[in-house]
Amino acid sequence: MHKYELSPYKNGTAVPAYLPLPRFLVSMDLSNDAKILYALFFDRAGISRENGYIEPDGRTRLYFTLEEAKEKLHRSRQVANRAFQEQERNNLIVRRKQGLVYCADCGAKLYYCTCTSYKDDSQDHFLCSNYKSNTGSCQIHYIREITLYKRVLECIQRTLTYVRLFRDDFTQEMLAQDEASRKAELMQKRKALSGSQKRMEDLDKIIQRLYEDSVLGRLSELRFQKLSAQYESEQAEIRQLAVSLEREIENEAGQIADVGRFLKLADRYSDLQELDASTVNELIHRIVIHSPEKTGGRKHVTIEIYFTYVGKIRIPLHKPEPVSGTEKPA
Repeated sequence: MHKYELSPYKNGTAVPAYLPLPRFLVSMDLSNDAKILYALFFDRAGISRENGYIEPDGRTRLYFTLEEAKEKLHRSRQVANRAFQEQERNNLIVRRKQGLVYCADCGAKLYYCTCTSYKDDSQDHFLCSNYKSNTGSCQIHYIREITLYKRVLECIQRTLTYVRLFRDDFTQEMLAQDEASRKAELMQKRKALSGSQKRMEDLDKIIQRLYEDSVLGRLSELRFQKLSAQYESEQAEIRQLAVSLEREIENEAGQIADVGRFLKLADRYSDLQELDASTVNELIHRIVIHSPEKTGGRKHVTIEIYFTYVGKIRIPLHKPEPVSGTEKPA
């Protein structure tokens, strides 16, 4: 066994690498795992701030996966997940695993939901934030995390293989379809924005009717407060979504595909076998989940993946034969 000699610091002693553990954590009712995990977050946040990963509300955004926490804490996935949940309950962090996943109908983000009735994470899933147990403004748009992970990995691998084999064809195709795809995407976002504005108007009318029912005694004060708070919360979410859509519409109106930068990414991840948060965020700009459709007695969910720099990539069904390096032009 290694023998470590501990001695007090002296003048000139180098300070070893350490994790910053905020003092307020010491007195909080948290497990040691949760406290160490927060120290890891706090350490990572410094790098995120240097890279400009700051949310509009001033929060620092960082990427820290459950698998990474499991590895650094030397704990099981369940214990690592509980450490995340402890911090969420104490308002120390806001976990947003759904940051790239959006609803095809309303444009809202899909929230990540854990299933506590199962011992493993096989039933953890994404759900449209406007679904609200069938009381919101959208349909369910449900997809399990394990299914989404598998489909996204397969799509990325298939796409990168195509790009690597048919580099010139891919470049020409992307430049040709860029203008048309950008127009279609802008139209879809404008449609989502229009739907959000319509829902805001409907909510104003609903809240007005609730107020009238409360004044006339047809609705108790407690019930009025609960319902109005629920609808006002939905309004706040839609308002935030509308601002985000307006910003994206403004930004994307003048964008063009940067094929060269995407080709560099494709070269870097030529042998991709698994996904982590940093890889997904570097390769993918947006994932869109459609409503399930029944075909042949089974439900099918369409998933659209928009890659960084180039957007949606359409792989042709009939690929051209790759040219051998020994062939000579006719």
